[in-house]
Amino acid sequence: MNTIRNLVNEKPTIIDTFTPVKNRTPLILSVIEMQLVNVKFLVDLKADQYHEDSEGKNAAQYAKEL
Repeated sequence: MNTIRNLVNEKPTIIDTFTPVKNRTPLILSVIEMQLVNVKFLVDLKADQYHEDSEGKNAAQYAKEL
């Protein structure tokens, strides 16, 4: 959690950046890794919940698969 919080504090636009591999946002990665504190933190900051990665899935779709 501290890593995500620190990154966002340093560079707020990072919440909607994409990874070079699979085009995933921090929110998608947090959902996949089941980091619920990070998910809540990012959603509270209005992270894009509808961004689709290179597999055509968004954070909500990954959450349903868990």
